[in-house]
Amino acid sequence: MKRMVEVGGRDEAIQGRAAGRSRQESAFFHLSIALAKVGIRISFVSTPSNLRRLPTHLIPPDLSAPLNLVELHLPPVDGLPIGGEATVDISVDQIQHLKTAYDLLKPHLKHFVSHDTPEWIIQDFASHWTAEISQSSTSTSLSSCSLFSLLPRAPS
Repeated sequence: MKRMVEVGGRDEAIQGRAAGRSRQESAFFHLSIALAKVGIRISFVSTPSNLRRLPTHLIPPDLSAPLNLVELHLPPVDGLPIGGEATVDISVDQIQHLKTAYDLLKPHLKHFVSHDTPEWIIQDFASHWTAEISQSSTSTSLSSCSLFSLLPRAPS
């Protein structure tokens, strides 16, 4: 069974403000469901409040492979309010602090990926360090920020 990690949780500044969640994150969630229906195991990794925003009632009970929702907690960062886990939660002038907090998730995602050993990483925001994690593991990384781009794994 193929293993895939979906890294969600990063609302784009304009998309999704009215809906309370990113259209892009929702699209990745629907992609995750579709992939699980055809037998690909999915771990959708995000922050707790972003996972709570997902329409989990849409997950069918009879998936061919599991779709696991995995919480990674944002570390506290000066200037980022408690509960500020997406751009819908904060003001525009606080986005820099949200980016800093997401960068501090790198070791936590690296730990998760090293134990989960996914074949693919799909993310909704192009953090420069996701490619590094992919290249240092046995994963192939597919990264997206509006457009998909392939990040190859390190040669064996």
